[in-house]
Amino acid sequence: MIARFDSTLVNSPVKADSYHTKYKRILNYGIYLSDLAYCIQNNENQKAIKYLHALKKIGEKTDVNKYFDKYDLYNRLEKNIDNKDSMMIILIDMSITFEAFLDDKELMKVVGIQFSGIWIEGAYIASQIASFESKESLKVLLVHQYPVLENIVQVMNQYTSENELHAKFKEEMNDLLAAMSKMKTIKKFMKKKNDIPLSDSELKIVEEKLRRIRQKIID
Repeated sequence: MIARFDSTLVNSPVKADSYHTKYKRILNYGIYLSDLAYCIQNNENQKAIKYLHALKKIGEKTDVNKYFDKYDLYNRLEKNIDNKDSMMIILIDMSITFEAFLDDKELMKVVGIQFSGIWIEGAYIASQIASFESKESLKVLLVHQYPVLENIVQVMNQYTSENELHAKFKEEMNDLLAAMSKMKTIKKFMKKKNDIPLSDSELKIVEEKLRRIRQKIID
């Protein structure tokens, strides 16, 4: 992550015990994974350990840990907490481990929800830093995230659920996609793939929508 670490931008690991539904836990597992990566990138090792413990705690209450335990991923992360490069490699391994089980339709749904959480948190942190520090590189990064958002929404729309949070989350993600699709910068990017930063007015729309969606996930 570009820019110095800002502890106000991450979801508190203490809140791991406050998520009581499977859907909420899986979403926040994704949020915490993104926060862990943010800590690692900024050499916040002690904070990274707290997020690692929060992930393990939530993972114990879902089906996540049984996949990670097979490859001893939590222990590898904790042992390599002082080695940024090794930590990032292990985080990639965690993603690959999930992908190995994508023939399981139920797990595929879990991975889709989890990745939505990862994306929301990463995009939210980027939008906040860009808003307050005028980081042009992050405004460009958010433009490049538009095709990823398209894929996430496409996957989300394939699943029907009686879960009220899922319905609202899907609705707001579709709303974010629709809003970004109308932006001049996004249209230019999708046509020419140029590295154009979001305008300040476009960034404000994206930041506000991300903040609202993210707040509903972490509350």
